[in-house]
Amino acid sequence: MNNALVIGGSGFIGSHIVDVLHQNNFSVKVFDREFDRFRDKKEGISYIGGSFQDQLVLAEALSGVDVVIHALSTSVPSTSNNFPIDDIMGNLVGTVNLLNLMLENRIKRILFISSGGTVYGIPKSLPLDEEHSTNPINSYGIIKLTIEKYLLMYEKLYGLEPIIIRGSNAYGPRQGHIGVQGFIATSLYKTLRSEVITMYGDGELIRDYIFVEDLAELCFKAVLSKEKGVFNGGSGKGYTLNEIAKIITDICGSKLILTKMPGRLFDVKENVLCVKKAETRLGWIPKTSIESGIKKHFDWLKERLQE
Repeated sequence: MNNALVIGGSGFIGSHIVDVLHQNNFSVKVFDREFDRFRDKKEGISYIGGSFQDQLVLAEALSGVDVVIHALSTSVPSTSNNFPIDDIMGNLVGTVNLLNLMLENRIKRILFISSGGTVYGIPKSLPLDEEHSTNPINSYGIIKLTIEKYLLMYEKLYGLEPIIIRGSNAYGPRQGHIGVQGFIATSLYKTLRSEVITMYGDGELIRDYIFVEDLAELCFKAVLSKEKGVFNGGSGKGYTLNEIAKIITDICGSKLILTKMPGRLFDVKENVLCVKKAETRLGWIPKTSIESGIKKHFDWLKERLQE
């Protein structure tokens, strides 16, 4: 099983999954609307351009594939509630079409990047393990969870072999910094440009952050395994926004220029993932400390801004 199609393979998380697959001698196809935003096309990778809703192009991309990695999302948590119909049509309908095409092409193995930050909703206990109840409070989490349910239904009815990675807040090189997703990415970018950063609430929201290369390594180990079902992918540690701001200040050498806005209803107060299942069943542990990861992100971003 070494012929992989990475849907969303030019995106932030997807491009890092492409890297680790390619480094480990997988034959890799990338399916995306546009190609790598932050780098040139990689030699030895096949690129297929098209919309996720274009079933003809997607069917062509699936030819000769053993495993599908679904890392594409057309929405982000902070804006999904504003456009729920778009979220349904772009992500849910597109994924169900993908599953049907996989059945037609007799492809069983799929890895789906879900959201450990949103599918659980308000925690009843911490850290959140995979058995915790799922009650998302935004459209993004609802759609991710619904896709999970479809994957498990297709497993039961049609023999699909899904593995679901519920990633926490990923950060690192190649993350966009337009301000709608990623407090670390946005804060680094705006601090380097001496711009104002919007922080919602009092800065005491607690989040689990995972360096993107660690998450990509987890996905690779999951693809290689024979496991199915749900796995959390986080650091297992929680940091407040204020703590992240302090780390960024120390690394950048300048204080963040913050403006604070009222908290948002779809932001849970605390989210920290338990990753023991991934450690035990997949032999994976996150390797990158928050300080080291933010420094790598900072160095990459600084170099880009100097180009």
